[in-house]
Amino acid sequence: MGLRAGLSKLSFPSRNNAQSKTSASHPGPPISATIPSTSAPIPPIASGNLWTEAHSRLSDKEREAISRSGATGQPYNPRLIIQYVQDKQKICEDKRWRFQQFGRTIELKETADKVLSWLQKFIAAGDIAVNVDPLHAGLPWAGIRLLAQAAISGHDQMEALLRGLNRVLCVLYRCQLYELLLTANETSDQARSNLRQALIELYIVILRFLATAIRVYEKNSFQRTFAAWTSDELLRFEKDCQDRENRADFEARNCDRSAFSEILKVLQTLPVIQDLADSIDSKVTLTWELLQEKEMGDMLAWVSGIPYEDHHKAACKDRTENTGGWIFKETRYQEWYKSHDSAILWLHGIPGAGKTKLVSRIIDRIQDDHPQTTLGYFYCNRNEESRREPTRILQSYVQQLSVSPQQGAVHQSLNDLYKKNQRKGGSSAGLNFEESEELLLILMKAHSKTVLILDGLDESHQDDRAEFIEILHRLISQSANLKILISSRCDDNIKRQLELKPNIGIEATNNQDDIRRFVSERLRIMDTRRRTPISEAMKKEIIKTLLEKSEGMFQWVALQVHQIGRLYIEGDIRKRLGRLPKGLKEAYDEIFDRIESAEGSQPGIATRAFTWILLSFEPLSSDTLVSFVSRDPESGLIEHDDLNIYILLDACCNLMVVDERRVPIGSTKSKAVEYADICRLSHLSVREYLEERFYGNNKSGRLGTAHTGLATVTIKCLLETNDFRIQDTKLIDQPALVYAAKFWHQHSRKSLESAPSKTVKDLVSMMFGKKYDTAYLNWICIRYQGAGRHGPGRLFYACAFGFDFVVDTLLREGAKVIQGDKTTSPIVAAAVRCHAGILCQLLRVCQVIDQQDVCDILKDIKGDFTETMNVLSHQGALGSCEGGQPKEMSSEIMERRMMAAARNQKDGDKIVAFLFDRHGADINVTEAVTKAAASNIEIGHRVMLVLLEKRRAEVRLTEGLIKTAASNRESGDRTMMALLENHGGDNQITKEIVLKIINGFSETVVKYLLLSYGATIQINESLVKAAASNPKDGGKIIPMLFAHCCDNIITQDILIVAAMNRADGDEVMKVLLAHCRADVEITESILKAAASNLEKGNQVMEILLARPGSKPQITNTVLKAAVSNSHSADQIMKTIFSHGGDIDISKDIVKTAATNPKSGYKAMKILLDNQGSNIKITEDVVKAAVSNRGCGDKMIETLFDMRGADVPITEEVVKAAISNSGRGPLIVKILLRECGPKVESTKAWSRMPHR
Repeated sequence: MGLRAGLSKLSFPSRNNAQSKTSASHPGPPISATIPSTSAPIPPIASGNLWTEAHSRLSDKEREAISRSGATGQPYNPRLIIQYVQDKQKICEDKRWRFQQFGRTIELKETADKVLSWLQKFIAAGDIAVNVDPLHAGLPWAGIRLLAQAAISGHDQMEALLRGLNRVLCVLYRCQLYELLLTANETSDQARSNLRQALIELYIVILRFLATAIRVYEKNSFQRTFAAWTSDELLRFEKDCQDRENRADFEARNCDRSAFSEILKVLQTLPVIQDLADSIDSKVTLTWELLQEKEMGDMLAWVSGIPYEDHHKAACKDRTENTGGWIFKETRYQEWYKSHDSAILWLHGIPGAGKTKLVSRIIDRIQDDHPQTTLGYFYCNRNEESRREPTRILQSYVQQLSVSPQQGAVHQSLNDLYKKNQRKGGSSAGLNFEESEELLLILMKAHSKTVLILDGLDESHQDDRAEFIEILHRLISQSANLKILISSRCDDNIKRQLELKPNIGIEATNNQDDIRRFVSERLRIMDTRRRTPISEAMKKEIIKTLLEKSEGMFQWVALQVHQIGRLYIEGDIRKRLGRLPKGLKEAYDEIFDRIESAEGSQPGIATRAFTWILLSFEPLSSDTLVSFVSRDPESGLIEHDDLNIYILLDACCNLMVVDERRVPIGSTKSKAVEYADICRLSHLSVREYLEERFYGNNKSGRLGTAHTGLATVTIKCLLETNDFRIQDTKLIDQPALVYAAKFWHQHSRKSLESAPSKTVKDLVSMMFGKKYDTAYLNWICIRYQGAGRHGPGRLFYACAFGFDFVVDTLLREGAKVIQGDKTTSPIVAAAVRCHAGILCQLLRVCQVIDQQDVCDILKDIKGDFTETMNVLSHQGALGSCEGGQPKEMSSEIMERRMMAAARNQKDGDKIVAFLFDRHGADINVTEAVTKAAASNIEIGHRVMLVLLEKRRAEVRLTEGLIKTAASNRESGDRTMMALLENHGGDNQITKEIVLKIINGFSETVVKYLLLSYGATIQINESLVKAAASNPKDGGKIIPMLFAHCCDNIITQDILIVAAMNRADGDEVMKVLLAHCRADVEITESILKAAASNLEKGNQVMEILLARPGSKPQITNTVLKAAVSNSHSADQIMKTIFSHGGDIDISKDIVKTAATNPKSGYKAMKILLDNQGSNIKITEDVVKAAVSNRGCGDKMIETLFDMRGADVPITEEVVKAAISNSGRGPLIVKILLRECGPKVESTKAWSRMPHR
């Protein structure tokens, strides 16, 4: 069915029978045949040609290019255009050209196919616009024809041309439908005007693209320009189109709802535009920021350091081809993946069932067959701490979803958060739970379909698992078309939370084909390594037997295949098949019996290797493991100097593997880093078996003995360096030293806690003894980046590590307990780590504790602190004692201690409760104490609840308290909720407090405030201003305020505040303008505020300039603010120019841009691109450029690139360049390259030393 025929079903009432004929502006089909007559006249806004008006808003050069393109009113044959594109499609296919987009590699031929598809749709609809109105609608089609027939030879030019055409044709086709709504009877004049304006702005973008391409074509320099378009310019063109399409879509929905609905119904019956109907019926806004490679890398590294792709490669390793295909035929899997609703699917199975391999296959399937789906995945691993933490999982998901559909771009929401953190000096080490969840919700809205996959949930930390699953449930409930796949064992705690969700259990019958395929492949590989291949009959018997006895356990089958591979006589193989072990435990028992019965040193080598892998505090590289295993765990001395990784692997009989993943293993103050593979056990079930075999009975004692050997080896490694000072280069050759320096004291503590060893005590004493002074300094150099003799000192470290026998020795030798540097107090070091015995030792020597030390202890103590706190109390540290009875303390001292306890990020609530129990009568809950609690990032809400429970009446709601809570990005909202829900009855919610809450907290807190106290809160301009500047949820809070207010109180001052909101300004401005009266003008002050907004300036400016019916004046003040914007001057100026109008770029504006230290050079390029002929590059401008300490070199490069000989190089310019202490040498180098003789003839140059 054609478009005309389909739309003939519609019956839109006309306002004027005389005007029932389709407007000349419509590239869409006529609908006059179905429009009944009416006497109402058509308003002027429904007529007039949209393309003509768009054409009139172009610059003179752009209009000239369009007019020369051939838009003379002659109809163009669409089939001829198709022929041109088919020729290019053939070139792309023959040369197999590809490009990167949406995180995947795309055949350029696919883009040509899309262009052809759009052209065919125009023909199928019976309408190439020029056949209807060749004079006006021919404007875009002339350019399309010219580009289609252009001779293109290079890859980059072809990519730019086809991607540009694809976007243009998509927009043209879609806009035909939108224009139909301009004639709908029920559409208001304002709605029709808004839609008309949105379409004109969209057409301007298209015409500018075509005009640029036409000018380039005339100059015969397609290669240079299209190469540029393939990077920033091409992406920005596509984004400009997307932004204006979104606005057109929004305005279309505000037109006649019934007419819009009828259009969508007709579209459902038109196969040729089914995909268009889908795109109209859904709105997804993509916002991406282009970044330099290094900046993008730094940002993504800040989000997550998990090498998830390496983990996936490791999971795919040795996976048999086509394994796991059964999962895709499972009804529950198909329903989960194909459903339009968000859903969780739980994949569970017994240990060794092949869950990880199956998950890796699912990931590959989605990546290969559904590239349009956004995918994030994570492999948990019990062996690595970073792969067990739910926070790390969410951070990795954020990193993967943040990468744009285009190389070199990330989502704006992440960019904003990262820049905010950088401006604070990198105050946050990474995203927390709440931030990651919030970002994921934003990111998933930017994608039409998202899949998150998590393998091995049972290997994550059990304590955090329930909260993590709750987060996943919340993501599902708040996201459209989100799919989550979780694999795990069927543990009870997981089962309770997931069993009601769709789930698939891996049964023995599910993976029989996979096991058969796996065994067949392994036997094939085995034959290539044997002199005599295994007979086919024997292979069938092997496969049949293993299938019958595997019970669906891949790991068991893999072990048996390995055992069979060691046999070369088929009779022996047959005997082996007759006595296969039952289950994984028997299989491991058999392997371990063989390990222990091996000759020579191999049994001991295997046991050492297993012990190191089980008990090491971080994964070991192969070199490090070999180095440690080669040493005798009793003496720590090297026993096998010829040991290598291959001998080690052979001794472990396939229970240990070396990962291909590479991780950093060493770093010192010069940041010398070496990379190495890591060693791990072949399966989680191997770890569980070894833990039970080695440490099952008397676990504590056996573990202590094992750590004794590890402590001995690591300390010996360090002591052996006593004859030389460590250099960074030596660390690369001795990676074991890095691990030894980091963890020797932890292994020693584990040993001494459970199995006191004289050997370990003696070795630890040596580490702190003067005889081994060089070894001690080497350890400090490796571990603490060269603190050396100027560091905290031996007593401090002995106290911190809990070595009481060393402390005793050092004290007898005269070590000082009270040191000049308060940050290295041994008392604090012992107390905060709850070494109560050592604390007693120190207090016997030093009777008095400094008050600051007490506060430091209360703030930082963590662990089982009861005994330590009792020691402090008994010694009078928490309150002076007289005759064993505590006496009153000064209120100032107690306030300081309460503040310190309230700031304790781990146990602050418990410590505050302890102080109340011991000194309750002396405690006053002051504002300083409550502010300290509110500033506690981790558990401020818990501390506040204790204060409220103990002294509710003393907790006063003050402006200072609320300001402190608002600045707490982690627990501030929860702290504020605790205060609102539990504050004393005599606490008044004053106007000032309401203002602070509305200004600083999330919509959840404000919603509770309004629900609880709304009757007493008067919504006025001040409150709306406070919401407009709210950096968290201003855009969500303002509608809640309006719901409690009948008057429209939006003023210009409110709009100024919104325009200045760096975090949420765009969302706030959208809401305000949607509710704003038409007579509220967009003033110079509002535009200046937007232009000055570092984070959201461009977005806010776009919203303001696109306001229907408004034509704000771009004054000199606004332009100066825009080019001064250090973060986004170029983007803001580009937005300003894109909206047309008379823009006067004065000399002062150009000079201001030249002084912008960050984005000035980009702004200069935009200025010269748009008004180059009207801008004179004066000496003052060039002086400002070469004086720019931030980007002066890039600025002068831009001037030379765009204006060449017009750039004046004078005595003053050269003098200013030489004087630039930031970029001077680079600038001078550029000046010499571009105009050496002029520079060398100046006095400034002749006076320059070392020129």
